[in-house]
Amino acid sequence: MSSNPKFPNNKDDELAALYALGALEPHERDQVRQVISQSPDFAQTVDELSDAAAAMAYTLPPMPMATNLKERLFKRISQDIIEADSELYQLLQLSIDELTRKSQTLTWQALAGGTADAQMAILEVDRAHQKLAFYVKANHGGHFPLHAHDSGETVLVLAGDFVVDDLTHTVGDRIDSVGDTTHQPETINGCLLFCISSLNDEILS
Repeated sequence: MSSNPKFPNNKDDELAALYALGALEPHERDQVRQVISQSPDFAQTVDELSDAAAAMAYTLPPMPMATNLKERLFKRISQDIIEADSELYQLLQLSIDELTRKSQTLTWQALAGGTADAQMAILEVDRAHQKLAFYVKANHGGHFPLHAHDSGETVLVLAGDFVVDDLTHTVGDRIDSVGDTTHQPETINGCLLFCISSLNDEILS
């Protein structure tokens, strides 16, 4: 994976526009400057939008900005920077079928806590960045262990269903959690999950 941060789903354009329009706080602008220095494509987008903003007629009425837009963009920045740190995130480029096949070759062990009678199997460990790629499965419904994230976690649903914060995710859905958060997800009918998380995460119950 490239060391340059990427912004999927055109979030780079939204962020560049906010920067060009001067709609960011000073500390937010500093974060964007870091991305500009690392990504030539993003830097070009910012330059083009800055030129366009400078040519705009200032008599145009201001357009309201979504209240959570900046929050969503900077959450995405944080996750992309985490992904740039570890090559484990390249595994997310594999197909659902290929990731599922890999899970069938591993040794599984019980995952303590919760009510889902879950199991886990380790695929790869990146000790340099304190990251772990692993699988979690549950054959029937229930809660997974309550746990705290030391840094960002990514979960890809390979089979079944996975419920986080009252949102039900199904096959192909990706769920990103930021660091310093705690949650206890669940499954309704059972699931198979591919996960990338920190070696320093903590199981609370």
